[in-house]
Amino acid sequence: MPYELLGKLRDAGPLIRTSGGPWLVLGYDLARSVLRDARFSRSRAAADTLPSFIDPGRAAEIWTTKMVSSDGEAHRRLRLLVAKTFSPKAVGRWRPVAEMRANEILDEVVPLGGMEAVEDYAYPLPEHVICTLLGVPVSDRVLFERWTEAIQNRVVTGAGVGERRTAAANAILEFTEYLAGVVDAHEPDPEGDLLSQLAHAQEEGSRLSREELVTVAMEIIIGGHDTTANLIANAIYELARHPDLFAAARAGGFTVEQFIEELLRARSPVQLSLTRVATESMELAGETIAEGDVLMVSLASANRDPAIFARGDTFDPCDAVEKHMGFGHGPHYCLGSNLARLEAQVAIGALLERVETLRLTESEADLPWRDGSLVVAPARLPVSW
Repeated sequence: MPYELLGKLRDAGPLIRTSGGPWLVLGYDLARSVLRDARFSRSRAAADTLPSFIDPGRAAEIWTTKMVSSDGEAHRRLRLLVAKTFSPKAVGRWRPVAEMRANEILDEVVPLGGMEAVEDYAYPLPEHVICTLLGVPVSDRVLFERWTEAIQNRVVTGAGVGERRTAAANAILEFTEYLAGVVDAHEPDPEGDLLSQLAHAQEEGSRLSREELVTVAMEIIIGGHDTTANLIANAIYELARHPDLFAAARAGGFTVEQFIEELLRARSPVQLSLTRVATESMELAGETIAEGDVLMVSLASANRDPAIFARGDTFDPCDAVEKHMGFGHGPHYCLGSNLARLEAQVAIGALLERVETLRLTESEADLPWRDGSLVVAPARLPVSW
């Protein structure tokens, strides 16, 4: 990620217009303001961008009903119904599942002297947790991986735009058909797995419909394992390329919690928020925003704004703070933030306990990275100890 370039752009002002047309929000305070301002619509942005990555039809209709694609009362209702299942207390009950799986993986790879950290650890761990939460066979994580890859265009190099749109649409339809069967097999139960809890959830006299349960489950799987896996991969990457950092972590120079918070600030896998569209004309940071203008919030830039973070470009877990925007801000603040933190903490904590050294087994220059501007993480990460 060109952090130096972001710094130069931010020096020009908290809001600039890109050559392609959208506005780029760079300053921390302005980013928070835009992300909680109802005049900037996420649902309209989702509808406008949909044709660029999903073929029209039933799949596109399903995609527009997601929480992250909605605004206002529709979004508030869905969020209220789902939020309790992702509270710190609710998420805490799944820690033993994550710890067990992390150590099972390490039992297999530690004697080998190394692993491909993305494929062997970063993805299998959160996928296992998600499968357990949903009460589905862990082997089905292979399906989730394939569908998510097609929907998220998670490739290093790939097919043309048209082929990707068709693949994404087909994946959504297959995904929802699978999840419909899973939902139908669940009975409402406040003490059951995640889907049973969601089926039982009630707020202000409202419950999730069958179709909403299917869509929410898909959103949880996609958001709950893909971005978390990339967070874990980025964490291992930082530790493997900085032996002194790894040694300090093992020696207790800082806590795993501090390390993950600093990672979320300075190396968050999600570098850009999802786009918003201005629903009216306005003045913003000295610029004229027209109705219909597109805004992108650079979370990476906001998290390094020197007006908020005195040493914004320095990675220092001892100076970690939780006011970063690694999980966004406002109504669309990441619903799964507590689970992502837990899984990342467990993954790195277990690794620190089980191996005494950590290093990259390929040069940094040769490592492939995710192909996209929204998410930044290594696509392959061979490490050894």
